[in-house]
Amino acid sequence: MLMPKKVKFRKQQKGRRKGTAYRGSTLA
Repeated sequence: MLMPKKVKFRKQQKGRRKGTAYRGSTLA
């Protein structure tokens, strides 16, 4: 679920887990 609207959320979680960030964190 990689949406341009969640790009701000993806950046925050991207710092914590690089890889599962924009994949698992976006869902949960």
